[in-house]
Amino acid sequence: MVGKRWLCLWAALCLFCSCTLRVSAAPEDSGAAGTEPDDAASLHAREEEEAFRQQEALAAFLLIVDLPGPETELYQAVQWAWCHNPAITQGVAPDKFAPDNPCKKAYIITFIWRACGCPKPSNEDFFVDMDGLNPNFKTAAHWAREAGLLGKDFETCKTFEPNEVCTRGDVALYLWRLSGSPTMDLSQMPFDDIANDDLDLLYAIEWAVEQGVTNGKQPTKFCPYDACTRGHIVRFLSRYDKEVGFKGFIL
Repeated sequence: MVGKRWLCLWAALCLFCSCTLRVSAAPEDSGAAGTEPDDAASLHAREEEEAFRQQEALAAFLLIVDLPGPETELYQAVQWAWCHNPAITQGVAPDKFAPDNPCKKAYIITFIWRACGCPKPSNEDFFVDMDGLNPNFKTAAHWAREAGLLGKDFETCKTFEPNEVCTRGDVALYLWRLSGSPTMDLSQMPFDDIANDDLDLLYAIEWAVEQGVTNGKQPTKFCPYDACTRGHIVRFLSRYDKEVGFKGFIL
């Protein structure tokens, strides 16, 4: 495993250097006749920049040592999140992703916000408990409120509680609302650990299972109140991207 990772890292660094050389080797007479039109040149420059960014991200990702092998879904989901543009999440240290760490609400909402392209909310002063936090957390929380991801309670509730640990049920609700809160047929609901009077949660979990975003921990147990870990959230989001698709989100 170590040998394979060093080989992958060496290949990534070689590609990284190749991108660097290509960027620095741009001809000095770029305004001469016969050069690409501005729009084509601009597109080419953006493609070069993205290739460079991807190789930088991949080189950093390959330093992580606390993930299972490259053939596993977790490894592939973390790589997807790490190399996404913009990056959805990275490590807690240069060589650690910490997939089993519980994930706080501010982080999960920010991951979803980034996956949607970092849309700008109209108001970033509604919540009163966001001061002193990463500015991205504040922007993401206000976007999530305006986009309806947080539910009707947050139309008037001014506390976001960013340090609260997010649950598996919370994430199902966020992604279900992101997809338009569809009404679901609950006649085949396999789980018996969800309150019958929590209709939104029932719909959200049924939707998440049908879409292939997540499943239960056991055949009849979804465990909606268990903490959502960093490993869980990257898998949920990568599956959502594959099965549903994140799109540029405009309020």
